[in-house]
Order: sequence, then C-alpha cells, then structure tokens
Amino acid sequence: SVIVMQRFLVPRIAFDKCRTLARSFSTSAPHFEVEKKFEITKQQEDQLRQSAKLISEKQFTDRYFDRKDLSLSTKDMWLRSRQAVWELKIPLTIMNHGDANNVDHYKELSSESEIAEALSFKLTGRPFEQDLCGQGYTEFASITTHRTKYLKDDVTVDVDLVTYNSPNPSLSPSSSSSS
Repeated sequence: SVIVMQRFLVPRIAFDKCRTLARSFSTSAPHFEVEKKFEITKQQEDQLRQSAKLISEKQFTDRYFDRKDLSLSTKDMWLRSRQAVWELKIPLTIMNHGDANNVDHYKELSSESEIAEALSFKLTGRPFEQDLCGQGYTEFASITTHRTKYLKDDVTVDVDLVTYNSPNPSLSPSSSSSS
C-alpha cells in the first residue's frame, strides 16, 4: 500500500478571500465548505507554531466510496464515512455549472436519506453501507489524518499530516488510467 504524507496550510492571501466569502453567507444558509490546500515546508510549519495559538489536535480515519467506474471522484464528488457518519460532498461548480473562482466550494450532505436521493437510490432499511454496496459502491481509499488546529489572528488554520491506504487498489483513482 502507498503511504503519502503531506502538510497543508492556507496562506494569508487566501485567508482574506475565504473570510470575505464566509461573510457573504448568512447564518441561516445551508453549510458550505470553502477550503484551499497548500503543501508547506517544515520551516513554514515551525513559524506557524511560534506565531499562532494551538487550539486542538486529533486523529481520524475517512473511508471513501465510489463505483468501479469512479463516477463520483472523477466529478470531484466525495462520499465518505468518518466515525460511522456519512457525508457526500458535491462541488458547487457542478451545482452551478460554472467556475468557482479557483476556490473549492462544496455542498455537504450529511443525512443518509439526502445522500441516497443525490445518488438516485432508495433506502431499504438495512445499514446504509449495505445499501451503498447494493448500488455498486465500494470502499476505494482509507485516509488517516492527524490534524493540528491553530488560531492565527481571527483565522483557524488546520495542518494535516495524511496517511493514505487503498483497501481496493483496483479502484484507486491513481490506478485508473486513460490511454
């Protein structure tokens, strides 16, 4: 299995853009995630540790699901289970049929009934994962993240150390190739 370790940090310029975008959403609006990821050096991480306040550290594992043809991930849609909670992220560029100014915007569906509706199948009353498998979905990746959260000025910064494992290498996006 392949292990990839990465560190991510949102730089100050992106902070301002995300902060402005976040203010444009009302508190009663549905939850949308806005994130931009950057690989950082050890020196940049050390500077962050010295100048920001440590808020928390945690570790979690995400299990990602798709069909054999990767019909979700090739559209930047992500179906995952984290601590037995299901979530489907749908890029707003698909929903709005346009460019999202080079910032990733997702609508997050977190109820099993909403996810089933978005994926066009009906729940049977069995465990949700069984319903997914019955529709041809299978786990293609397991990603463990060690997340350190900092507060810098009025912006929260997550630094992630990520370990990737593919439980089903034949479905891993990196193993699918287009000739």
